[in-house]
Amino acid sequence: NTKQLRFEDVVNQSSPKNCTVYCGGIASGLTDQLMRQTFSPFGQIMEIRVFPEKGYSFVRFSTHESAAHAIVSVNGTTIEGHVVKCYWGKESPDMTKNFQQVSPPQ
Repeated sequence: NTKQLRFEDVVNQSSPKNCTVYCGGIASGLTDQLMRQTFSPFGQIMEIRVFPEKGYSFVRFSTHESAAHAIVSVNGTTIEGHVVKCYWGKESPDMTKNFQQVSPPQ
Protein backbone atom coordinates (compact mmCIF):
# COMPACT_ATOMS: atom_id res chain seq x y z
CA ASN A 1 0.00 0.00 0.00
CA THR A 2 2.85 2.37 -0.79
CA LYS A 3 1.97 5.76 -2.18
CA GLN A 4 2.74 5.99 -5.89
CA LEU A 5 5.78 8.17 -6.45
CA ARG A 6 5.52 10.92 -9.03
CA PHE A 7 8.30 11.46 -11.57
CA GLU A 8 8.25 15.24 -11.05
CA ASP A 9 8.78 14.81 -7.31
CA VAL A 10 11.47 12.16 -7.60
CA VAL A 11 13.48 13.92 -10.30
CA ASN A 12 13.74 17.02 -8.09
CA GLN A 13 14.67 15.16 -4.89
CA SER A 14 18.32 14.83 -5.80
CA SER A 15 21.05 16.69 -7.65
CA PRO A 16 20.79 16.51 -11.46
CA LYS A 17 24.22 14.88 -11.38
CA ASN A 18 22.99 11.96 -9.26
CA CYS A 19 22.28 8.97 -11.50
CA THR A 20 22.43 6.29 -8.80
CA VAL A 21 19.43 4.28 -7.60
CA TYR A 22 19.36 2.40 -4.31
CA CYS A 23 17.20 -0.74 -4.46
CA GLY A 24 16.66 -2.61 -1.21
CA GLY A 25 14.53 -5.28 0.41
CA ILE A 26 15.60 -8.27 -1.68
CA ALA A 27 16.33 -10.78 1.06
CA SER A 28 17.21 -13.63 -1.30
CA GLY A 29 18.07 -14.19 -4.93
CA LEU A 30 19.75 -10.82 -5.46
CA THR A 31 22.14 -10.95 -8.42
CA ASP A 32 23.74 -8.58 -10.88
CA GLN A 33 21.73 -10.28 -13.64
CA LEU A 34 18.44 -9.76 -11.77
CA MET A 35 19.17 -6.05 -11.31
CA ARG A 36 20.13 -5.71 -14.97
CA GLN A 37 16.85 -7.33 -16.06
CA THR A 38 14.84 -5.19 -13.67
CA PHE A 39 16.42 -1.84 -14.47
CA SER A 40 17.55 -2.04 -18.11
CA PRO A 41 14.15 -0.93 -19.51
CA PHE A 42 14.66 2.53 -17.96
CA GLY A 43 17.89 3.53 -19.63
CA GLN A 44 21.55 2.80 -20.11
CA ILE A 45 23.09 1.21 -17.02
CA MET A 46 26.65 2.29 -16.30
CA GLU A 47 27.29 0.16 -13.26
CA ILE A 48 25.61 -2.27 -10.86
CA ARG A 49 26.81 -3.12 -7.39
CA VAL A 50 25.00 -5.85 -5.47
CA PHE A 51 25.27 -6.68 -1.78
CA PRO A 52 23.36 -9.99 -1.55
CA GLU A 53 24.12 -10.52 2.13
CA LYS A 54 22.56 -7.13 2.90
CA GLY A 55 19.71 -7.46 0.40
CA TYR A 56 20.32 -4.27 -1.55
CA SER A 57 22.04 -2.94 -4.62
CA PHE A 58 23.05 0.26 -6.34
CA VAL A 59 22.38 0.82 -10.02
CA ARG A 60 24.03 3.75 -11.77
CA PHE A 61 22.40 5.06 -14.95
CA SER A 62 23.80 7.29 -17.66
CA THR A 63 21.25 10.03 -16.90
CA HIS A 64 19.42 11.49 -13.90
CA GLU A 65 16.09 11.12 -15.74
CA SER A 66 16.61 7.39 -16.37
CA ALA A 67 17.36 6.88 -12.69
CA ALA A 68 14.25 8.85 -11.68
CA HIS A 69 12.06 6.76 -14.02
CA ALA A 70 13.53 3.59 -12.53
CA ILE A 71 12.82 4.75 -8.96
CA VAL A 72 9.22 5.65 -9.81
CA SER A 73 8.57 2.42 -11.71
CA VAL A 74 10.34 -0.15 -9.55
CA ASN A 75 9.65 1.19 -6.03
CA GLY A 76 6.96 -0.89 -4.32
CA THR A 77 7.05 -3.68 -6.90
CA THR A 78 7.83 -7.31 -6.11
CA ILE A 79 11.15 -8.85 -7.13
CA GLU A 80 11.82 -12.51 -6.32
CA GLY A 81 8.86 -12.39 -3.93
CA HIS A 82 10.15 -9.36 -2.01
CA VAL A 83 8.60 -5.89 -2.09
CA VAL A 84 11.43 -3.51 -2.90
CA LYS A 85 12.14 0.07 -1.97
CA CYS A 86 13.93 2.32 -4.42
CA TYR A 87 15.28 5.77 -3.82
CA TRP A 88 18.25 7.93 -4.68
CA GLY A 89 21.63 6.50 -3.83
CA LYS A 90 24.12 8.82 -2.20
CA GLU A 91 26.23 10.41 -4.89
CA SER A 92 29.72 10.59 -3.48
CA PRO A 93 32.68 12.33 -5.13
CA ASP A 94 34.50 9.05 -5.72
CA MET A 95 31.50 7.34 -7.36
CA THR A 96 32.94 7.83 -10.83
CA LYS A 97 36.33 6.24 -10.26
CA ASN A 98 36.30 2.53 -9.47
CA PHE A 99 34.46 2.78 -6.14
CA GLN A 100 37.60 2.44 -4.05
CA GLN A 101 37.23 2.79 -0.31
CA VAL A 102 38.84 6.05 0.67
CA SER A 103 40.46 5.88 4.06
CA PRO A 104 40.10 8.96 6.26
CA PRO A 105 43.18 11.19 6.52
CA GLN A 106 45.38 10.43 9.53
